[in-house]
Amino acid sequence: MFFGGHSMPGDQRENAEVVELQARATSLLRAAHGRADSLRTAILSYLQEGYRLGLGPSELTDYFCVSTPNIVEAAGYADAAGDEVVALFDELHEQFRRNVR
Repeated sequence: MFFGGHSMPGDQRENAEVVELQARATSLLRAAHGRADSLRTAILSYLQEGYRLGLGPSELTDYFCVSTPNIVEAAGYADAAGDEVVALFDELHEQFRRNVR
């Protein structure tokens, strides 16, 4: 992978991929405000890509809604709206993990 026109070693590349995943998920969540189908699609996209990158369940959850700042906060969700997004994430993540096995 090239980043800024330079080839990067493995760990830096992996970190850049996670940063890109977080940015993409934040953007999709931000764009999904008020649209349940788009919100579901954004969360599933984040999960699919995160697992493809080799992230584990706890890492995906941490980046999505535990760390500060996290994807939910960065996308502008707060209070009850943020809680609803996290509840949907939990539901979809559980379904996703059952289907992947």
